[in-house]
Amino acid sequence: MEEILDRLWSLITATAARDAGRGAWRIDFSRAAVARLEQGWLCPITRRILGYNPGGYSPYGPDENRPLTPVKFPRLPTANAGGLSKGQRLEVDGWCRKDMEVFQLRTRGLWTDLHDRIANYPPFLRAQEHSAQLQRPVLQRYEELFGKGQINLLNCSTTMEMGVDIPNVSLVVNSNVPPSISNYRQRVGRAGRRGEPWAFGLTFCRNLPWDQVAFADPVGYLMASISAPAVRMNSLPIVTRHVHAALLGSFLRTLQGMSVKTSVGEFFGGTDKVEAVVAERNLAHSFLEQLREREFLDTNIEQLRNLVRGTALEDRGNEALCAETATSFERLLEIWRNEYRTLLQRAASASESDVRRAFENRARRMHGEFILSELARRGFTPSYGFPVDVVSFDHIAD
Repeated sequence: MEEILDRLWSLITATAARDAGRGAWRIDFSRAAVARLEQGWLCPITRRILGYNPGGYSPYGPDENRPLTPVKFPRLPTANAGGLSKGQRLEVDGWCRKDMEVFQLRTRGLWTDLHDRIANYPPFLRAQEHSAQLQRPVLQRYEELFGKGQINLLNCSTTMEMGVDIPNVSLVVNSNVPPSISNYRQRVGRAGRRGEPWAFGLTFCRNLPWDQVAFADPVGYLMASISAPAVRMNSLPIVTRHVHAALLGSFLRTLQGMSVKTSVGEFFGGTDKVEAVVAERNLAHSFLEQLREREFLDTNIEQLRNLVRGTALEDRGNEALCAETATSFERLLEIWRNEYRTLLQRAASASESDVRRAFENRARRMHGEFILSELARRGFTPSYGFPVDVVSFDHIAD
């Protein structure tokens, strides 16, 4: 078997693949072509037509009682890789309906309407994803190919709303109703930006409350006013997080800064020892001590006053802001250390090696999270993007 695989690999690398460097190989599509299949073999397991016959048996079967059945495919009455004329398409349509070999394949489920369409050489669309998940060089390449007509359809996320100007966009299709008229205009406005002779926008209204509101009153949706952007500072949790971040930043400046790659475990003083989960001296303790020192408070009086001016915390004194920050940080610190201690204890008490390694890995990942990301994730400092965890849901039972 190893010899067979080696020969197959040698054949692939010599004829159908190219060396991509660093031990990687890629299919060389410049050598690829579509070949006519006169006879295929029906797999009894997958019901798929295979273009090869590996020993007469299905490669998907557990034993040799899976014989492949030969299937003969008819020849098209006319074919042209460049496409068919109207008369030729009519001829092929009639052939697909009347040819007995096609009829027999159709009754066996081996010929469908897709085969009819392929026989007519229909135009096709090439589609690609366009979202923030892809690297910018890849997106630029897709945009260039789209402009040249080599990509016909871009499946976009909401990142296409602003900051992207692509020519030759003639149609924008929304898969649902955008949340506001400003979003709608940004999305539909992608079409017709470069003097195209025509541009269209199409929006599907799904069976969802907001979509149905727009469907019932499209004029009301399209004529809605656009609210001016505003920053609202009456949210207590959001402003509090900014106060936390300001005081944390002031503390870090006393240390001449800190690497953005500093781990939360390092900052919180976490160790890998169950008997001493926390080191005696750590940055978290130093931060708490600073928050309670008068000198640190006096240093940040002006900064805090400017930060909370016109917000929900404007009437709070600086001492109260520092005290609240210390209380919140202590609570976060206790929760993190209890979670970390539990993982170490369960790893130490595990009798199976796989279970022990699983808990050790979880503890290692928890210790290695970046401090800035972890503080934001746990709601102590602001996060990039839409604020979360700013309201609570209280379920009141009768």
